[in-house]
This record gives sequence, structure tokens and C-alpha cells, in this order.
Amino acid sequence: MVPPRLGEVKASRRQEHLKLVIDPPAPGRHLALVTCRPLNSVLPGPLRYVVYADLIT
Repeated sequence: MVPPRLGEVKASRRQEHLKLVIDPPAPGRHLALVTCRPLNSVLPGPLRYVVYADLIT
């Protein structure tokens, strides 16, 4: 079994999907969770809610 890993949220923000930039080759261990905004929307829209975190263990 793989042990759980912990992360620390560094930032969260609303962004337009065309301006959303996630840098996979950035140094370190990072996580970006992306979902549509508003969160209860049933139709796709131009906004995304993004949570950025860093691995701490």
C-alpha cells in the first residue's frame, strides 16, 4: 500500500480558461486542481477555479 502524501495549498483563484497556465516542468512537486466555475454550473463556461498545492511529505 502506498502511504498517503500531504500537500499544502499555496493559492486558489478564478481564471479564464484561455489564460490558464500550468507549468509541468516547474521544479519541485506541485499539484493543480482545476474545475469549472461556477462550481454548480451544468454548462461549460469561460471561467475555471484553480487550487495550487505543493507536496510537503
